[in-house]
Amino acid sequence: MSFDPIDPETVGDRRPSVVEIEDQGPVYVADARVRDNGWLWMKEWSGRTTKVPPRRVLAIKRVETERYDGGEGDRYLKCKRVADPAWRERAKQIPESSGGDAVVADD
Repeated sequence: MSFDPIDPETVGDRRPSVVEIEDQGPVYVADARVRDNGWLWMKEWSGRTTKVPPRRVLAIKRVETERYDGGEGDRYLKCKRVADPAWRERAKQIPESSGGDAVVADD
């Protein structure tokens, strides 16, 4: 199965976050959203998705994003990216690593 990595330079409507997961620690993800049933849906920077039950989620901290001129000849084009350059670089390295910050879900 192939996944398309998420580019931290163009996150679109995603919500980059650091999620503290019980017995696993902090996980840096491209998107994290709480579903109606209480489970946390996450999209990793590698493009993989996972769901975590609410009892395992200890905290969710949003990573700041910013809008910037995306260039491309359109002066009105505004792109959204991870604001901190160190966080952007970390996100770029996660899909290249052997396991990344993979999340193990259970129910």
